[in-house]
Amino acid sequence: MFDSVFLNTLILLGALQGIILAVLIRHAKGSRYLAWFVFLIAWACLNLFLQHQHWYTSSSIGGLVDALVPFVVPMPFGPLLYAYIRSILYPERAPVFKWLFAPIIIDLVPIATGWLFVLGRLTGTVAQASGPKMGLFIDDWNMYADIPRWISMSVYLLLSIRMFRVWKSSHHQTSPILRWIQQLLWVFSTFQVIWLTHLIPYLLPATSSKLLDWADWYPLYLPLVLIIYWLGIKIYQLALAPPVTPRALVKPKTPSLLDPALVRNSKAMILKSMEVDKLYLDPELSLAKLASHVSLPPQNGVHHPQPGNGYQLRGICQRIPDQSSQTAFTGSQ
Repeated sequence: MFDSVFLNTLILLGALQGIILAVLIRHAKGSRYLAWFVFLIAWACLNLFLQHQHWYTSSSIGGLVDALVPFVVPMPFGPLLYAYIRSILYPERAPVFKWLFAPIIIDLVPIATGWLFVLGRLTGTVAQASGPKMGLFIDDWNMYADIPRWISMSVYLLLSIRMFRVWKSSHHQTSPILRWIQQLLWVFSTFQVIWLTHLIPYLLPATSSKLLDWADWYPLYLPLVLIIYWLGIKIYQLALAPPVTPRALVKPKTPSLLDPALVRNSKAMILKSMEVDKLYLDPELSLAKLASHVSLPPQNGVHHPQPGNGYQLRGICQRIPDQSSQTAFTGSQ
């Protein structure tokens, strides 16, 4: 197995950095999902460091802790990333459904197997000889469980990218936190490529042992450590940046095409045509005819409300004789 004190130190420092960072941001607004995301990455890095420590792997306590404590829990990576980005872009929406985290059971099967073995040994229901078989089952499970782990992360990463593009298409805004989301998506897209590059030879029986003997898990975990350091720097910078305040695209107001002086002159001529020329008495009066009468182009006339209705009503009232002296209702004498 490939081993390096320098690389192990980097892994340990990255794990400690991630755990501290997760604790610091866990109560920050909108950062609960990110805190869990960082913690799970750091927790997995701590496991890799412990696997390269002789005092840990050679002790019965270390073996017990390794069997009973879930150190590697990657299934929630995708839902946590998606939930974090969604909480930033759409803070008014309800939190994501908890059932999205149900596939975590894939990560907990090996731990449940370890607990069953330990409890079986304590109660005398499981023989000591079954220990190697359970260990082989756990190793095989962890190997092939990396397939749904990678798929889950990829699916939620694509959903996050799509959600971010949809949000950008309907909002006009640039801010540090939006650039941060874009960088976050780019970083983990790159990590998915690195993971796949390591995963394919790891799953192939002909190259699996050679890969672990030559490079172990460092090609996968060193990028995670770099991501932890990068997250720490970016989160500190974002703490000094103003929060995002999404606003929808607003269509610019169309400027008025009418000259104010033309509007005043048009109004005066229309009033004259009604009050002096009594154009409203024409039963075929229309806007086009009114515009022609006052020598205005039709496109200007359509901007004026039709004034003939009020004048026509006034003319009708003038034609009705005054019958106030007559008894018009109920036949009263």
